[in-house]
Amino acid sequence: MKNLVRLFVLTLSLTTLPAFAQMDWSAVGSVGQPDESASGMYDLNGPDIQFRTGVTGTFYARYGVTNTYGSAISPMPPWGRFLLAYIDDSNQVTIHARLMRVDKCTGVAHELCEIKSKDASTTQCDTCTFSDPIDFQRNVYYVEVDLNRTSTSGNCVIHHMGIF
Repeated sequence: MKNLVRLFVLTLSLTTLPAFAQMDWSAVGSVGQPDESASGMYDLNGPDIQFRTGVTGTFYARYGVTNTYGSAISPMPPWGRFLLAYIDDSNQVTIHARLMRVDKCTGVAHELCEIKSKDASTTQCDTCTFSDPIDFQRNVYYVEVDLNRTSTSGNCVIHHMGIF
């Protein structure tokens, strides 16, 4: 009987997990590749990328998306949402993240979906939905994030992102 109760509690807890608990591709903010012009503007702090103390301006970081679906044996994962976890605690800060698709033959880039930050005193986890199918056979993918700060009193931090 105890095992049956444990199984019931486990099943109930698994069905109440948030949707992004089954995320397939993910990256922490600190693994992004900042633009060359960002030198001296950012700090990497554990999993985060953020503005260096006392610095304002705009910098970009890019994240290569790799096929992790089903041990990468299928070139077309069923992904349809992009998630960004960040801090934007003032109107002097903006974060703009875009999931991009690049045609392997032509090099033409196309935005699949975007997340624009909103001011909040706590970490936000925002998602956007895209309808174009992911196809690693024909395309490559990356996430581009721009961080903008007009005053040193605002916090602008990327914690992590993922696609599911």
